[in-house]
Amino acid sequence: QNNFINKLSNLPQTPEVIKLAEKISNLSPIIASSNIFVKELLNVVANKEQDIITKTNKIAQLFQTYAPLMEEAYISYYQAYDEIAKLHNDLLKKLEPYKILSADFKIFANGLDVNAIMIQPIQRVPRYQ
Repeated sequence: QNNFINKLSNLPQTPEVIKLAEKISNLSPIIASSNIFVKELLNVVANKEQDIITKTNKIAQLFQTYAPLMEEAYISYYQAYDEIAKLHNDLLKKLEPYKILSADFKIFANGLDVNAIMIQPIQRVPRYQ
């Protein structure tokens, strides 16, 4: 994400590019809280000394702890997602350097394009339910 934002700063700074960079940078709280949550979740799962009931209770506690922290970030991103997708699609049509950046990103992201990456936070929430 940060690499993509940094590369956006090298493009012509049209209002759309500036706005997209700003909106994408709002992913930072989601990434940070998700990384901490996943690390703690993996620690619980990897603990071979705990029985399944203890692990289940600890996992439930993790969700109770992290859900409120992630909720605001996810809501903010969810509310901005349509605008982000529109900005991305508009830039693909209008700005050749952005097309090139998006193609380069796809190579870097193992074949996933920017749209596929941007939808992941939206898709993640139902998976937690």
